Amino acid sequence: MRRSTGIRRLQPAWFKVALVGLLVIGIIFRFVNLDKKVYWHDEVYTSLRITAHTRSELVERAFNGNIIAPADLQEYQQLDPNRDFWLAMYLAGVEDAQHPPLYYAIARWWMQAFGNSVSTIRSLSAFSSLLVFPCLYWLCLELFKSRLVGGVAIALVAVSPFQVLFAQEAREYSLWAATILLCSAALLYAIRRQTKFAWTVYGVSLVVSLYTFLFTGLVAIGHSVYVLAINPSYSLSLTDFRLHKTILSYIVTSVIALVVLVPWLYFIFTYIEIVRATSGWSSISLPPLITLQLSAFNFSRSFVDFDLKIDNPGAYGLVIPVLLLQIYSLYFLCSHTSPKVWLFVLTLIGSTTLILGIPDLIIGGQRFTVTRYLIPCFLGLQLSTDYLIAAWLSSIHTFWRKMGMAIALS
Repeated sequence: MRRSTGIRRLQPAWFKVALVGLLVIGIIFRFVNLDKKVYWHDEVYTSLRITAHTRSELVERAFNGNIIAPADLQEYQQLDPNRDFWLAMYLAGVEDAQHPPLYYAIARWWMQAFGNSVSTIRSLSAFSSLLVFPCLYWLCLELFKSRLVGGVAIALVAVSPFQVLFAQEAREYSLWAATILLCSAALLYAIRRQTKFAWTVYGVSLVVSLYTFLFTGLVAIGHSVYVLAINPSYSLSLTDFRLHKTILSYIVTSVIALVVLVPWLYFIFTYIEIVRATSGWSSISLPPLITLQLSAFNFSRSFVDFDLKIDNPGAYGLVIPVLLLQIYSLYFLCSHTSPKVWLFVLTLIGSTTLILGIPDLIIGGQRFTVTRYLIPCFLGLQLSTDYLIAAWLSSIHTFWRKMGMAIALS
């Protein structure tokens, strides 16, 4: 079977307009009713980090046996001139080291500039989510060499339920999704160009992603596997030590990125007991059936989410077809592209699912059911599905073209 990523069939003007329409709708979804949803537990901790307050202060104030008025808690969502930026970053490192400081630093500056309302704080995530579009398009160009795949990808991610959800939440995950795509595209760019500038771009983007969320380390492991797999011409014998130029450049860049992360690693290792205490919930096992159901729902939420309960049998009429489409898209990708293409997608998916899923199976836990942890995996599945739909749109067979249009616009 011919292996190619050449998807270039000219699409009708109305279809291009429809893709643009989906993008516009997705942008609107990100900014509508930002202040209508409940400001939930994790977002409260975002406010604590931004305003340089501590968890213990809030607990002491809120759980002292007295009646607490809403106004009494407002100070924990407001900036205090006596608590400066550096104190905020230090307290974030002490109390919440598993969440690196980049998003919280930006959020503090955002609050200083635009105020501390719920909609203002959440709008930072909404604007951050817009960065996903150019980063995703660049990745599709580097990986598939196809503008059509990039266009389909942008349209689908614009209205992706889980992308819209995180775009309206005062947390770092929409920014993390953008940085994952950015450093992934930058890696392919560096491999293709083989220049110091290109590898610098990758290194900087990797540092930015690591300082956004530490699970970028899982993405970096996937990148390492990919670089080693596509460049097998190396020797590690004691008498003849040679490394492929790409591998050497990758190692140097990754080591530098790790060195830049050392200041935050200091907080992680110094306050490791606090990290374990605040993230210990993820090691609590769930019943196997619940884990399976949650995982099925989570993997389908890139495309459909009607807020149905996992014990609703009718929900699986939506979930199962989406899962089958994703599985088939991976098969199609591996069958119709070169290893340099499909291996990149599989390592992006596998580095997260295996590293989180295997410990859950062996020692127990619920890491694999946490949607935000699986963002790299969801992005990989999005890429494979985008490629499948674009391939159908480019097919010479009318049936497959209509199928691709139907799925892209549904």
